Formats: sequence, C-alpha cells, structure tokens
Amino acid sequence: MFKVIDNLLDKDSFKRVHDMFYNNENFPWFPTPVLDYKEHKQFVHFFYYDHKPNSIYNEILKPIYNLLGVKALIKVKANYLWKTDKIIEHGFHTDGAKHIPKDDNPDWKTAIFYINTNNGYTKFNIKKKIVKSKANRLVKFPAKIKHTGTTCTDKDERIVLNINYY
Repeated sequence: MFKVIDNLLDKDSFKRVHDMFYNNENFPWFPTPVLDYKEHKQFVHFFYYDHKPNSIYNEILKPIYNLLGVKALIKVKANYLWKTDKIIEHGFHTDGAKHIPKDDNPDWKTAIFYINTNNGYTKFNIKKKIVKSKANRLVKFPAKIKHTGTTCTDKDERIVLNINYY
C-alpha cells in the first residue's frame, strides 16, 4: 500500500519535531556520502539503528511512530541535504536493505516524513510516482519499493526522516 498523508502531526507535535532540527544548536549531524555518490555528501542522524535506539532525541518522534502503528522499529534516520544549483537525484534504492528480510513480508514498511517544504522530492520506481517535499507530510509504502531522494534549489536545505518498521 502506497499512501501520502498531509498534516500528519498536530501543530504542537510537529513544532517539537521541527524545532529539534531547527532550534537546537546541540542537535548532532554526521557527514556521510549520499549512497554511492562520493562527490555529494549529506548529514545524517540515526535515531534508531539495527533494531535499537541510537539517540536521546528518539522520544520526540513517538507521535509519528504511534500514528504509523509501529510494532517494531528497524532503522530511523534523518537526512540533511543542502541547497544545490540544480536538483540532484541520488539513485533508486531501498532504505535499510541490510536490515530487511529478503522475503516479501508485506508488514515491512518504509515511511518518509518531510520536515520542511522545498522543491526537492522523492521519486518512486512505480509509474514514475513523485511525492513533493512538504512540511508535515508523510508517505508510507512497502519497504521493497525502490525510491530516490533529491536535493533542493529553493531553500537552504532539505530535511527528511526515513523510518523502516513493521
């Protein structure tokens, strides 16, 4: 099932999530290549990794987990991509591929939650489906569906949250 939900969180919950990234000078970001693109980097923050909490900020995301009906988290990661002169697509992939079983278990899902509005997007390899970056929007889909994220050209950054769960 592929589903886009606008205004996922109520205003207060979204403000807490948004402020964690934008009004917290102590929030830790870590540089890493974007997939296999060594020439383009992003900053990441792992909230949950390899089925275990990995961040003191994980609690702030609980309203999202509750609305998704999460039974178990696999990996939760924020991506921070900065503005580029032209939009760069990063290549089709599945999130958390090494953590997700190879079977076709329909319970394994990926969700992408958009922290800010910008002209970046997520493209899926199913019927060239595109979901634009809009603050407080969430798209959820079976984990086996390949997708690609992008940079943006109209804001200083694009921040998304990737959630792998069942």
